[in-house]
Formats: sequence, structure tokens, C-alpha cells
Amino acid sequence: MLGFIFLLFIVSPIIGKAEAGETIKLGMSTALSGPSRDLGQSMSLGVKTYIDRVNRAGGVNQRKIELIIMDDGYQANAALKNAKKLLDQGVVAMIGNVGTPTAKLTEPFSNKHKIVFFAPYSGANLLRDYSVSPFTFNFRASYSEEMEVIIGRIFEQGVEPRRVSFFIQDDAYGNAGLAAANDALVKRGFNNISDLEVFRYSRNTNDVSQALKALLKMKIKPLAIILVGTYGPSSKFINYSSTLLPNTLFFNLSFVGAHTLSKNLDVNSNKIFITQVVPSIGSDITATKELREQLAKRNKSSMYNSITLEGYVAAKILVNALEKMKGEVDGVRLRNSLESGAVFDVGLGHSMMFTPEEHQASHKVWLLQYDRKNQFIDIDGGNR
Repeated sequence: MLGFIFLLFIVSPIIGKAEAGETIKLGMSTALSGPSRDLGQSMSLGVKTYIDRVNRAGGVNQRKIELIIMDDGYQANAALKNAKKLLDQGVVAMIGNVGTPTAKLTEPFSNKHKIVFFAPYSGANLLRDYSVSPFTFNFRASYSEEMEVIIGRIFEQGVEPRRVSFFIQDDAYGNAGLAAANDALVKRGFNNISDLEVFRYSRNTNDVSQALKALLKMKIKPLAIILVGTYGPSSKFINYSSTLLPNTLFFNLSFVGAHTLSKNLDVNSNKIFITQVVPSIGSDITATKELREQLAKRNKSSMYNSITLEGYVAAKILVNALEKMKGEVDGVRLRNSLESGAVFDVGLGHSMMFTPEEHQASHKVWLLQYDRKNQFIDIDGGNR
């Protein structure tokens, strides 16, 4: 149900502020229902797992953190309504928004009201103009950085740009991915992206019939297809088209989620790839070991995936900034704490930092390949 409050606490009489001794309120609007619910459920679990760990240890400077999670069903208008409710409940930050269409409305709203908009699950460039949105802080690499890796791999495989096609969600997310691909191709001397075939589908549906019909009509079939979608329609499109085009390469942006995509794939192929903005969940680094241990304690080991890891790490970074603050906590003071330039290590194997000019913590991208065993394997160690 849209607008359903997953976890609700007492409303502070002072909007967007936490005095000494009071709880610190964080808000989250995400997809807990609908076709993309696995993304929101994973992201929120990662955030909540770390927040709960902090609270069990006594909180932040003797103050507990109250996390208010609301369902928007991956619907932009519902997300904006949730953001307004979260403002009324006194949150100092919104964390882990899932999706570009939802962020397109909630991010400017948060900035207008001086609420920190932290670590959205999106790599869109519209979330990276910090002169316009000074309260927005990103954890993950951008779609432009992910697309650089994808286009680079396509060129390495000897595929000519004119043999590349796209399967995208028909909204701000799909267009953001397409624009990022255009930039990457232009850098390599190809300026005719308008000549390339673009198949589209509607958000929150799994109807890929029109895209498949358009693919079948192509006289010269693509040798590489870049997908900017969610796991349901993307897996359905790959399941059908990879049978028709056994030699075609399929590249997915990280938003689709490696675990959700692999769970829905029904093909035996090693020609399917996905970019990822956190290390492989099979890696033995501090953050992955921590998360596995924490999820096991909650009997949630089955929810261990790259998106849960991203949420866990995002919460860890935000708490790190809160721990450096003394006295009253509000959006402005939290922003200043984040921008301090202090280097932090959250267990991913590399250090990160925010500054007044740099509001993106990580620029690393990993490329994973489907290995015929219903799983994606890291093939480059994040060296791109």
C-alpha cells in the first residue's frame, strides 16, 4: 500500500532538528511494494541493519536514531507525498531513495527545505549538480561512469557502435542512461546515437512485447544491447532475445540489481554483464563480513546482496558524519559535517571523502559477468 509507514516514531515538535538528548530522525521513501519492490526492500534492509546496530551500541553521542521508512511503490508522486510527511515528522536527512523518477521530485524538495538527500539508489546526472542541490550527497558512481565501463567493454569486444541497441525504461531513468551512453560514444568519436535502435517499455510493467517486435523487424541485428531497466522487464527481454540472438552481448546498469536479475534469468549464457558500484558480495572485505554477520543475526541471510550492501555502507557513512557533530543536529549542520573533507573508510577497501566541491563519495565501478550458474562473477576487480 502506497504511503504505508514501515516504522514510525514520535513526532518532534521542532521540524528538522534534534536537540541534545533527543532522537535523530532519518527518513526513507522507497519501493516496498510493486514490481520493483526487491530493490527497495534490499536497500531499506541494508540501511536499517546498520542503524539498528548503532542503536544497540548506544546510538550516536548518546542519542538514538529513528528511521522512518515509507513505501512509494516506485511512483514519483507517492514519493513526493512521503517526503512532505517526513518533513513534517522532523527528519534531518532522507537516505536511500530508490530510483531516478522518484528522486526527480523528492531531491529538489529536500534541498528546498534544507534536508540532506543522502545516497539515493540512482546514478543519474540530475542528482549531481551540487551548485543547485547543495544538500544532495551521493555514495555511488554515476551512470556516466558505469556507461564508460560498458561502452569500453563493447569496444574491447570489437563491436562497432552502429551495431549497438538500447532497451530502456521510458522515463527519467531510461533517458539518463541513454544520455550517459551518448556521452561515452561521443568521446570515442561516434556522434550518431540517434541512428541507433532504442526499445522502450513503461515503468512498473513487464510488457516488453513492443520492444521484441521492434527487435525482430531489424534487418541488421545488434551485436550488443545496453539495458537501462528494472529486473522484471530486463530479464524478460533477455530471456527472449538471447535465444534469438545467441551471439549478442547484453549489458545492464547496476540499478537492475545483480541478484534480482540472475534470479529471473532463464538462459544458459555467458554473454550477460552488469555493472556494480560496490565490490562483489563474494569478496572477503570488512564491509561484506560485517553485513553477512549482521544479517545472520536477524535471520535475513537470504537478503544478502549488492543492494543491501550499498544501503548498509550508505548508513555507515551518514552515521560517521553524525558522530562528528555535537549539540543540535539539523540539515545545515549535517551538511557541514559531511563536507568537512575528512577521509573515511567504511570497509570497502578504499578510502572516500566529501568536500564542499565533491559530493560523491565513490567513483569505482565493477563489471560482472553471468557465469552459466545463475550468478554474476566479478571479472575486473573494480579496476575501471
